[in-house]
Amino acid sequence: HILWKTKPRLVVVVDSVEAGLSPGSIILVDLDQTTYPYFSTHNIPMKLLLEATPGINRTVLLGIQPASHEVGEPLSHEVENARSMVVRELRGLIEAVSSGLSTD
Repeated sequence: HILWKTKPRLVVVVDSVEAGLSPGSIILVDLDQTTYPYFSTHNIPMKLLLEATPGINRTVLLGIQPASHEVGEPLSHEVENARSMVVRELRGLIEAVSSGLSTD
């Protein structure tokens, strides 16, 4: 398990979330501030999974509101656009942080 080996202080989880918003809406929430059902569209709450990982100071969820919860349904246009934007922004952020790291 990579989280056990690297012991990150911050974990950002990107996932679909049920937040009662319009499809494609993006939400950023600290998992410490969530309560049951933890905003997850999965059977096992992320909060429960990540609480057992040592060394994590903070876990945030960058979530996209789905249009449908049906298994096998394709992504809606709104959700696809939101996903593309999140991926693009995260890639830019990772590249910016990586280019600023010292290789000494």
